[in-house]
Amino acid sequence: MRIWFSLTLFLLSLLYLIYGLQTLTILTPTGRPGPGFFPVFVGAGLVIFTAINIYKDNRDRKEKALGQHQSAMGVEPSQLKGSSETQGKSLEAADEVPNEKYPRDVLWAVALLILFIGFLKPLGAIVSMVLFMLILLWKFNPHQTRFNILYSALFPLGIYLLFEVWLRAGLPDGILGY
Repeated sequence: MRIWFSLTLFLLSLLYLIYGLQTLTILTPTGRPGPGFFPVFVGAGLVIFTAINIYKDNRDRKEKALGQHQSAMGVEPSQLKGSSETQGKSLEAADEVPNEKYPRDVLWAVALLILFIGFLKPLGAIVSMVLFMLILLWKFNPHQTRFNILYSALFPLGIYLLFEVWLRAGLPDGILGY
């Protein structure tokens, strides 16, 4: 089932990239990034990363099928040349992950995104992004406090430099003026 999801995402990403290449201008006549620069950049990244995901899903599917075939024949994966016991354990561990946690995590992420969008204009882009990243990382990466704080400051700074300085596209200003 995962392979079909990955293939669907790949095809949608490819269609998005093709649409962006055909309908949007990547560079303006003066050589500055145009309205299609960022969407085409994102589309190319989506195509690349979904292709990598398809490759990994297909490899995992083949390894799992090989493991099931070997188990049916009574051969342990550690007895085969070139296979390691850790590969078999990692595949078994992947099957034992409790799935009931994921819907709750998705709801957390969606709620945070809704709050981020809601506070984007009143607080401004930079302050909203810092708060969003702090809360998101606090929830999903709780034991890396220094990294979370550093990333929550540097990521919005990178977004600011990209959109305000390089692309001159502008970000929403809040009540604090930035």
